[in-house]
Amino acid sequence: MRSLALLLVALLAMSALQGVAVFAQGAVEVQVVKWTTAEIDGIYVKYPSHFLLRTSTPDEAYTYDIVVENLADSVEPVTILHITLENVNPPMAWAEIGEPSELPLVLEPGQSATITVTVDPTTWKSPRGVEVANVHVALLASTADGDAELLRTVITVTSHTMPEAGMTPSNPFYGIKRFVESIQLLLTFDPVERAKLRLRFAEQRLAEAQAMAEKGDYDQVCKLLSDYEDELNKCLEEAESAEAQGKSVEEVQEIVYEATLVHQAVIEAVVEKAPQQAMQGLEKALEVSSHGNEVATQKLCQREAWKKCEDEHKKSLEQQKQKCEEMKQKWKEVVEESGAKQSMEKLCEQWKQMKEEEFRSYSKKRE
Repeated sequence: MRSLALLLVALLAMSALQGVAVFAQGAVEVQVVKWTTAEIDGIYVKYPSHFLLRTSTPDEAYTYDIVVENLADSVEPVTILHITLENVNPPMAWAEIGEPSELPLVLEPGQSATITVTVDPTTWKSPRGVEVANVHVALLASTADGDAELLRTVITVTSHTMPEAGMTPSNPFYGIKRFVESIQLLLTFDPVERAKLRLRFAEQRLAEAQAMAEKGDYDQVCKLLSDYEDELNKCLEEAESAEAQGKSVEEVQEIVYEATLVHQAVIEAVVEKAPQQAMQGLEKALEVSSHGNEVATQKLCQREAWKKCEDEHKKSLEQQKQKCEEMKQKWKEVVEESGAKQSMEKLCEQWKQMKEEEFRSYSKKRE
């Protein structure tokens, strides 16, 4: 009996340690998790629409590369004119973005180029000291006729570390791992702590799904993501139950918010490489993760500090949208004044001159 108890304690300790991952000081890992092909009046532009940037120093400025390709079956060149910061989530986070030196940039059909972007974020910090922000940026792309579109991309910046997969369903001892988890739940009575435990198990299933996706076993990926959905939903239920009992659940809400932002990026990375027959299960997991993030956001936005930041955020977002519309209109004016027959390079020169004049005017106002 004593030996059985010792074994159980050892297994519980092993399970508690599982999922601990630490970045080396100053380490940065940038991963493209999703690619998108946009169509602009017969021009097909492929670009990365979601980045996951893991860092141990998330409030420092960082650079990342956007590889933009004008696909070979496009009918004419496309010009990448400008990059703009559209939004930052959550409202407690902020960011600034620098104009890449490569812009404006003309891409002929079949041609690609790399645009290096610098972003200086101020991330939001959770109670665990984990920092996260979703930075939404957009490239302004245009045809020679002045038709302009925004190529939107999201950069998830985080110091949140996903757990290691550890044992997966391909391991004959995997059942023991799940048994230990069930024992942990039986021994946890506080709904707040149970909610945290459920979230930890959800992350474990997601890490295992990632590992199985790398092995190409998408049957197991779908099963594990189904378990992920179940654990995340139960985490939300436990938090709701705790709140109904008058317990403080702010920390749980913040942890769910922080974690699900990263979960969505991880699931999108799995979706990007998955076969068509696995899509339904993967997209359902993405929906559940997104729902969990929305629930946490709604709760957090009820706080006074978040409300104030949200109001400021809305004003900033409206200003950015207005700026985008103004830039689109200016590009169309440049095209109309120059005539569509002029080369894209000449149009770009005029665009640069116009922006330089704007900068000089802005500098005079500040003097």
